[in-house]
Amino acid sequence: MKQCITYLTAFFISISFFLVSNIDSKAIGKPKVLSTNSKGYSTFAKWTEIKGADGYAVYYSKYKNGNFKLLKKVTNAQFTHKELDMNKTYYYKIRSYSEKKKIKYSTYSNKIEIKTKVVDKPQVYTWAHMYYGYDGLATTDQFDIAIANASKHNIKILTKGKMIDVVRSEYNRNLTLVTKYKGEYFYGDSFVIKPKYHAPKVYYLTNGKSTFYNRDYASIIVYYEYQGKTFRKEANSYDNDKFDDYMETL
Repeated sequence: MKQCITYLTAFFISISFFLVSNIDSKAIGKPKVLSTNSKGYSTFAKWTEIKGADGYAVYYSKYKNGNFKLLKKVTNAQFTHKELDMNKTYYYKIRSYSEKKKIKYSTYSNKIEIKTKVVDKPQVYTWAHMYYGYDGLATTDQFDIAIANASKHNIKILTKGKMIDVVRSEYNRNLTLVTKYKGEYFYGDSFVIKPKYHAPKVYYLTNGKSTFYNRDYASIIVYYEYQGKTFRKEANSYDNDKFDDYMETL
């Protein structure tokens, strides 16, 4: 009787191992691209979610018949590719993967091509509140500026900024974008300024390090995203007149 039970146990273990192995040996399903889109400097693709997938590997090429390189692995069934050239076609293939299966990767999706659009260059104006101090030097732990968007599309002001002094590099500081409410500072994420709108008070903190600066040689570097590409704008006292002239046209 014991020998019979032993044989039956071994039989069921073998069957279970066979079934699990058979399931694991099947390749995971490949994604099907549902939609694509583009901006001036970025592309976007969305595809079907694959059951059991741990993520998706996105490959791209700059040439129709060129070699495809791994761009990035993502967990969501969509991806945005930024910092591209304007008015240029890019080629993509996607495959899903699972760390649990013996065959980890699916076959590739159909090759897709996405062309970036032609857009006007961004137009951004700034007004910097910068002051004279003793012997030309002022000190502060914050900077505040106004930013106007004269572009045809949204601009997104990024969290990180910089203060540079072209004469005294030891005054240079990394800055962090903040919002101010009732005298208190709150570290904020990037925010969007629509076309023909302006933000009258944009605050940057020197991250707890009070710094000297010379109004005649210092600039605040504002980083912003426009149509999928990062640009920079120097805000200093010399550009304030341009900001005022633009605001009079609104």
